[in-house]
Amino acid sequence: MKVKNILWLIPDGVRTVKYNDPFGRFEFFKTLKSEGFCEFKNMYTAHPSTYMSFSSFLRGTYATKISKTYGSLKSLRYELETVDKKLSKLGMNIYFLTFYPDDLKDQINSKIIDLVENKEKALSAYYQYKNGTIFDEEYVEEYNNYIKYFLENEELKEPFFLLIHVNVPLFKDPVKYFNYDYNKYFEEIYTSAISKIDENSTAIIVNSDHGYPFYREGKEYNFSHDELMSQENIKASFFIKHPDIKVKEVEHNTSLVDILPTIYDIFSLEYPKYLDGISLFKTIEEGSFNRVLRVENKFPLQKKAKVVLIKDDYKIEYDRDRKDFKLFKIQKNSINETFVTDKIMLTKYISLFNKYEKRFEEEREMILKESRRNKEKKIKLLMKKRRSLIIKSSDNPYIEEFIENYTNSKNIIIDLKNINEYINKEFERIIFLVSEVLQIDSSILGEELHLLSLFNNTPLYVIDSYHNIEYCNEMIDEFLEKKHKIFTLRSKKKNRSEAERNKIREAFQIIYKKKVEK
Repeated sequence: MKVKNILWLIPDGVRTVKYNDPFGRFEFFKTLKSEGFCEFKNMYTAHPSTYMSFSSFLRGTYATKISKTYGSLKSLRYELETVDKKLSKLGMNIYFLTFYPDDLKDQINSKIIDLVENKEKALSAYYQYKNGTIFDEEYVEEYNNYIKYFLENEELKEPFFLLIHVNVPLFKDPVKYFNYDYNKYFEEIYTSAISKIDENSTAIIVNSDHGYPFYREGKEYNFSHDELMSQENIKASFFIKHPDIKVKEVEHNTSLVDILPTIYDIFSLEYPKYLDGISLFKTIEEGSFNRVLRVENKFPLQKKAKVVLIKDDYKIEYDRDRKDFKLFKIQKNSINETFVTDKIMLTKYISLFNKYEKRFEEEREMILKESRRNKEKKIKLLMKKRRSLIIKSSDNPYIEEFIENYTNSKNIIIDLKNINEYINKEFERIIFLVSEVLQIDSSILGEELHLLSLFNNTPLYVIDSYHNIEYCNEMIDEFLEKKHKIFTLRSKKKNRSEAERNKIREAFQIIYKKKVEK
């Protein structure tokens, strides 16, 4: 039977090896292999960061090739093709359930909220629960329960693309954290998902988005996975089941950016213009000899940024801050690596790195220029001959530049604090200019923000300093409430005090040592 559906399950941060915490290799993976899955034993993430990793495998190219900063990547989410766009054209129903609503939900154009019957449960699962955050036990419990609710009660409309992303909460109580049975929870989700589908017509993918660091003395245990480039952190678990894949294991070096071209091959679709991935079907047939893989933990303009290139049995690591190189000999089907002191070998791989980096930079500049042109065209079209009320959230150089370049005589330009004067006047649309879409919140912008809800019958567009255009396709007051929830969630994640962090760190050290001793 021809494959017409995709089931894609992503347990966040699961390593390729066992370990004394929830992120060790799942015992359940043995069941997958016994049920006909093929394991890619040397699969690497493109980025040991959830947001960056998702961006890369949903597009088939490195996140750092399409952006130099986190904010500009977010603004590019509609510019570069993600997997859902072509699959939607085939008439597929797109379902995406993710643990990280504020960042990942808008990486893919999922109709999950529109398709489900119980929208209240869905919205509760995507945003904060009882004023908690994604790191709180209450939120995780609600989200996990919603995944089970969805699989048990909602109908999957064929053909479908169903992506489910799950994670472990950062419990403040380390005992709860270490005793959390991630393996069991994932097995329950998998079993429930399988019961809803026809396996003969569905390709199934199971992979982690990256690995997870081993415990290191003095390190804050749960806050370093996007800083380290160790093998246990950058290798990702990966399994696939498809009728055309007969082998049980593949040992070639592969990357998570290979997932998108693999899905495109399943449906005989044309590859997008910019693609770093290679179809896993091709790798099985031809191997991956002389291939160079890339791993980056941060965007180039961020601090603590590192780049790793992997070729054959060697890994070269470049620290952007310190501007130095390290070379490692790596072992296939393992996380073992040995520091190499041979200067001749190091010189050889530095030369490879410089050559590859130059080409990478050239390709990135091409993508950024093309994307900028496309976004400018959209903004000009949006602003053309429209009677728009343009509201400035603040005074900054970007907003002034935008006004100078894109506004016309039909536009009325005001500060947010003056919005009261224009409530009873009619406009074709409202353009709200902000520094960053994620930062829309009354605590930052003032109480006047809520007056926008009085324009509920007028289309609202939010444009930020990255030329990101976000259309409010719902009631404005609902849109603002959603933004408030996301902002609150992000703020709580960022504002954990140093004292609280130290307390968590010390507790983890004590619990971990006890587990090792046992």
